[in-house]
Amino acid sequence: MLAAAREQAGLSDLGDDRILEGLAINLLAADPMRRCFLRWEAFASVPPAKAGELRCDPRYHAEQARL
Repeated sequence: MLAAAREQAGLSDLGDDRILEGLAINLLAADPMRRCFLRWEAFASVPPAKAGELRCDPRYHAEQARL
């Protein structure tokens, strides 16, 4: 029943929900004014990162090393 509803809505061509979620996150990340938080920002948001330095911040590198 759910598969039929998805097919009727045209979602079956796009694939799994995780693909749609990844697409939405990537689209949000493309616009700096409407982007998702990066993982490190959610846990260490103070002080906020300077504009254009999200991936240069030491907290970003610490989170990447942890992962």
